[in-house]
Amino acid sequence: MNRLCMTSLLALLAAGASAQANAPAKPALPAEFPARAKMRGDAIKEFDKDGDGKLNEEERKAMMAARMAMGEKLRLEREKQFDKDGDGKLNDEERKAMMEANKARMEEFRKAREQPFDKDGDGKLSDEERKAMMEEMQKRRPNVGPQFQEMMKKFDKDGDGKLSDEERKAMREARMKVKAPGLPKPPAAEAK
Repeated sequence: MNRLCMTSLLALLAAGASAQANAPAKPALPAEFPARAKMRGDAIKEFDKDGDGKLNEEERKAMMAARMAMGEKLRLEREKQFDKDGDGKLNDEERKAMMEANKARMEEFRKAREQPFDKDGDGKLSDEERKAMMEEMQKRRPNVGPQFQEMMKKFDKDGDGKLSDEERKAMREARMKVKAPGLPKPPAAEAK
């Protein structure tokens, strides 16, 4: 399961980099998102072989293959970090430790993403702060709006037009379970 989530996340990141690398010039991203602008620039520098400033289909495929190989290497390194008995496999205890560490990393990422919008500094986003964050994200990724609205319909169990912490958690968990298209399934033994 964890391998599937990690592979899916890496594929989505690579696909996003590909789409962004070919997108028309956009205004500079706000200061709190410099990594995205750097990632786009790095992708063009590394894979734009014809020098036209964007990635054609062949260059995109080369980028995706390189990103997938890098993701697999990182996954193997990460698993090795948790393989305490050194047998080259993760037992249930080691897998659980890795999953807990991954959850902690994702929580850190979420907090870092939300921090610029947490105007009162209480560590949580109020409805107004969350709305501001969603509006800013919508500006950067306008095609996500309809997908998000579908997710809202599915997970807003009490029908109040907003997601509670529990509803938001259920939505995140469901999104993590979605397998990115085109990725191989992990072996059955590792799909626990």
